[in-house]
Amino acid sequence: MSVREMLGIRREERVPALLLLAVTIAFNVMFVLRLMPIMLHVTSRGMLMSRLLANFRLSGYDPFTLTMLSIWNVDYNPYRHPLYAFFIWPFNRLNFWLRHLLGFDCSLFIAAVLLTVVALYGMIYLRRIFTDVLDVGQKDANLLTAFFYSMAYAMLMLCVPEHFPFSMFLLILVAYLSGMCIKQGRGLTVWQTVVLFVVTAGITLSNGVKVFLAALFTKGIRRFLKPAYLLLAVLLPTLLIGVAAHYEYKKMVLPRELVQQRLRGIKPQTASFDKWIDMETPRMEVAAANLFGETIQLHQDHTFEDGSGTRPLIVSYRWAINYLVEIIVVGLFVAGIWYGRRNRFLLLLLSWMAFDMLIHLGLGFGIKEVYMMSPHWLFVIPITMAFVFLRVASRWLRLGFLAVSVFLFVYNGYLLANYLL
Repeated sequence: MSVREMLGIRREERVPALLLLAVTIAFNVMFVLRLMPIMLHVTSRGMLMSRLLANFRLSGYDPFTLTMLSIWNVDYNPYRHPLYAFFIWPFNRLNFWLRHLLGFDCSLFIAAVLLTVVALYGMIYLRRIFTDVLDVGQKDANLLTAFFYSMAYAMLMLCVPEHFPFSMFLLILVAYLSGMCIKQGRGLTVWQTVVLFVVTAGITLSNGVKVFLAALFTKGIRRFLKPAYLLLAVLLPTLLIGVAAHYEYKKMVLPRELVQQRLRGIKPQTASFDKWIDMETPRMEVAAANLFGETIQLHQDHTFEDGSGTRPLIVSYRWAINYLVEIIVVGLFVAGIWYGRRNRFLLLLLSWMAFDMLIHLGLGFGIKEVYMMSPHWLFVIPITMAFVFLRVASRWLRLGFLAVSVFLFVYNGYLLANYLL
């Protein structure tokens, strides 16, 4: 597949692309206007952090992408996001040049452009999964794509400057490339696996596991386990990114942490993964209210509040229709799993989702704010539903699905726009 084929927009993709661009630009304009008064004229890192921490309140997401665009530093935990700060660095340099040229900080505008680009191509590759990989018809592909972006946290990824929109885009890209490999009877090559692993794991380490699962499903167990492939495509890049993360932490993060600990009179603490494990939070309630609730349709109460702050763990909807929509979505998702249970591509994506569920529901990592993590797996839901559309030729199914999508778009769109404005 050539670069021109990957980046070109096909005739049938132009209208969906224009519609998505209109929505994305609208939400980004709202977001920029919301934060522009506090971002245009920052003179120090302390001023920037204090302003953003006081005003960037969006479901517990962090403002560190904006801080790195404005005044670069390694603000993330490098063991979880090994190379993200370095991916941001070229755009920080662009902002530095623009600031000297124009006289004000352009971080918000650069972030908005980056989010618009990844939103556009994320939509294109998701739609191509339906048309190219699964052979879904054009109308059904449009319907499933529209449904995806009507879901709450898919919509939010259009405008929130965080690592999740980039992570979601890359996972959709990996899914598309893997699906094409499976369809054409070939596997990911060594260089493809290495590049995809470095980029995806560089942003979020756990995503590297999904690249290796993609390699396993496309190549098959025997070819995947060949010593040369394991060494060059799996072990070597894993070792290199691990060493890079450790070096980054020791040289760029730990010294700052030690200074902060001394200033606060806190004894130095060793890194521990125990604090990320949670076995106490009730799983069933979280799954109903947050995993398949908040991620798909926002709650009217405590909208976008921080789960580690003012938002209760479980929030109820005001309307019965919200619960009806959740039942419909979960029902179609389960039906799609049944209809596609023998499809290797779907099994790959379900293995990705199972891995996420193991982390969040099994180990309890981020379980209290599991909806924040949903961009890593939310796209699996409409792809799974596609197998229902392939098997059931019902006009009423499509009309009902369209009604659900319109409801979600209006409902989530109103809450998001109202919050931003």
